[in-house]
Amino acid sequence: MSANKRQQFELGKILQNAIFSIQLGIEDYAISTAPGGDTTRAISSSRNLFAGVILLFKYKLASLAKTPEEAEQLLYEPKVILPYLTEEGGIEWRPIFEQKNPRSIDTDAIHARLDSLNVEHDWEVVKTLRDCRNNLEHLHPTHQTSEIQKFLAALFPLLQNFISSELFDSPGALLGKAWETMLQTHDFFEKNRLRARAEWKKIGLPANALKLLKGCQRGSCGSPLLQPFEEDAAASLPVDTPEFRYECLVCHHRAGMLDVLEAEFLLKYESAFDTEQVVEECPVCFVHMFHTHHDICHWCETKTEYKRCEHCHTILESHEAEHGTSCERCDQYQWMFDQHDPTAR
Repeated sequence: MSANKRQQFELGKILQNAIFSIQLGIEDYAISTAPGGDTTRAISSSRNLFAGVILLFKYKLASLAKTPEEAEQLLYEPKVILPYLTEEGGIEWRPIFEQKNPRSIDTDAIHARLDSLNVEHDWEVVKTLRDCRNNLEHLHPTHQTSEIQKFLAALFPLLQNFISSELFDSPGALLGKAWETMLQTHDFFEKNRLRARAEWKKIGLPANALKLLKGCQRGSCGSPLLQPFEEDAAASLPVDTPEFRYECLVCHHRAGMLDVLEAEFLLKYESAFDTEQVVEECPVCFVHMFHTHHDICHWCETKTEYKRCEHCHTILESHEAEHGTSCERCDQYQWMFDQHDPTAR
């Protein structure tokens, strides 16, 4: 690139913009959650926070370069990569960069370069942040607060680890008051998540169901903060009945918890590509969490050895098991085959 372009390139400016974007995003978040505040500011908050994280990654990439030219090449897409002859007669591929209007690398390229340069990061969190940002673009304003809280809850450990381990700095010193707000939000989220989990455990939610609970969330507002409905718990309503309800801590919606857990279990263990039913109703507790391949109920942990069809491996009904080793469907197929195969007679 030209000397003028190199003079404009300042490594510190990237870091400054990253910090400013994160601070601005936190400020938007505070306004969106304040009593009587503008909830639509949650959208700009998500955009600024995501942009700030991407800029931090870019700053780290550029900081690994020894010269301004190398730093620019790390942050821009080459116009073309051409082969050149070396003095030894070999072929060397060299990237050629646009001089006037270089194109900045996209998020996929940032991910690839972080990996190739052995920079520690958590890209799964980045994808979560990107999804949250996209969700906020389409959510009703009343649901934006819970979505941005999820955003901040995921962002907190990412920034804490990346700033400390890769930038060798203190998150509090780098981000100032914005870090204090993030810390309070993260602690609030975690405190309520752990409290709700303790309450579910107290009323007897099985261990496997507690694991499933991590993936459950309220559909319309997207909050994973689901706690036992106080009235149902106080009435000692059995938690394994459809009548026992959860209550969302964000929007206060109430619905049957067993339905949510069964749906999460089905989503986890069964797909449209399965040739046989994997999830069935348990014959002991009647919860739809019996895994036919594991031969165990993931709710009550009752293990039942079922007789299976010798052809399709499905569980035999009691009347089928009493009279043979195959299911009625396979028996029917065999009968039809026998009718059309003269050698079988």
